[in-house]
Amino acid sequence: IIQGKSKSRLPNLNPKEFPSTNGPVSQEETTLRMRCAELVDMLDCVGYAQLSNMIGRDNLCGVLLSAGQKLTAVAADGHRLARAVRDIPSNVSSSLIIPRPGVSVLQSNLRDREDDVGVTLLFGHSGLNVQTDDVRINLRAIEGEFPDFERVIPRTWNYRFTCVREILITALRRLQVLSNERNRQTNWRVFQDHIELLFSGSPDSGEGQDDVPVLSCEGVLDAVPFGLNCPYSLPALGAITGEVVTISIVNAMSPVVFSDQSGDLHVQMVMRIL
Repeated sequence: IIQGKSKSRLPNLNPKEFPSTNGPVSQEETTLRMRCAELVDMLDCVGYAQLSNMIGRDNLCGVLLSAGQKLTAVAADGHRLARAVRDIPSNVSSSLIIPRPGVSVLQSNLRDREDDVGVTLLFGHSGLNVQTDDVRINLRAIEGEFPDFERVIPRTWNYRFTCVREILITALRRLQVLSNERNRQTNWRVFQDHIELLFSGSPDSGEGQDDVPVLSCEGVLDAVPFGLNCPYSLPALGAITGEVVTISIVNAMSPVVFSDQSGDLHVQMVMRIL
C-alpha cells in the first residue's frame, strides 16, 4: 500500500481458504418469500426475549424460525416467551435457531427498506440463507432443539381484560423508579374498571401505587392478584404495536399473556405475591 511517502506491506491468506458464500444448500431446501418489513417486525417482536448468554442453554440464545403453513418466530429465556406468527406459507416445513448476533445482522441490514422490497429465506440443514436484490446473508444455525414452547402458552383463560398500552407502560415506569436490584416485582390487582399496580420495597426505596383504567373485561375479575417482574413486562409491552393490549390469565399462579390484534403473544411468568 503506497500513499505519498508512506509504504506498507500487509500479510495475506490464500483466498481459496475463505468460507464459501453459497450458504446452506440441501436437496429439500425450504424456500419462502416475504417483505423485508415483515421479517424485521417479527424479529423486533420477539428479539427482547432471547437469552443473552448462558453455558449449557445455547438453544435459547437466539430466535427459532419455523416455516410451514405459517412462518413462526419464537424466543424465550426461561422467564418470558414471545411468539410472532405470519400467514406466509412455504413449500417444505423446516425450523432453525438463528443465533442472537445473526438476528442483529438481519435487523440492521433489512431495516428501513421500502415497504415493497422483498426478501427470500432459504432454510438449509445447517443454516439460513437470506437474499434481497442487493444483499446476501448466510447465517449458521445453533445446533440443538428449541424447547416445546407450546406447553408454556395457556390454552384457556379465566380472566381477560384490555387497557391502553401507553398508559400501562407509563404507570409501570413510574413504579420502576422505586425498584432496586433485589426487588423489581410489581403486584397487580385487577378489578372490573381498573388495574391497581403496587410496589413495596425496602424502607430506603419506599413504596408506590398506580391505577390504570380497564377498557373491557371478561370473566370474574374482582381483585385477581398476581406479581410480575417489571423489567420483563416493559419490553413485552414495548414490542406490541397496537394501541390496546389484551391481558389474559388463568389464575394467580399461571403465566400471564399479553397480546394485541395482530395475534402476537408475549408470555410472562408470574411471581409469588410479596
